[in-house]
Amino acid sequence: MDLPPPDSLRGAAGRDRARLEDLLSPWLAPECAPRLWSETWGLARVSPSSLSAWVELHGPELAALAVAARLDEVDLRRHLDDGLVPDRAALEMLADLNCFPHATPAARPLAVA
Repeated sequence: MDLPPPDSLRGAAGRDRARLEDLLSPWLAPECAPRLWSETWGLARVSPSSLSAWVELHGPELAALAVAARLDEVDLRRHLDDGLVPDRAALEMLADLNCFPHATPAARPLAVA
């Protein structure tokens, strides 16, 4: 199910979606990002408020991994409501599977200085 581009959505929800996409897309593989956003807003029915709460609580990198891992609204709310800490390794694995053969930048190991 393809949704219209964020700039064609009306109201605060459309602006919130566009803001989140701008914020989190640098952590997504460019080859996968359009599909991931379409699935996030459409199939997974993620609300901008839930994803914003993830960004505030866990930071943009883990929120982007949640998008790439295809967590849905129920999963995001469960983590938020129950105070669960996301399992980064599980998110990375799911993100890699969803974006194969492209790796999401957030799922790549951090360089050791």
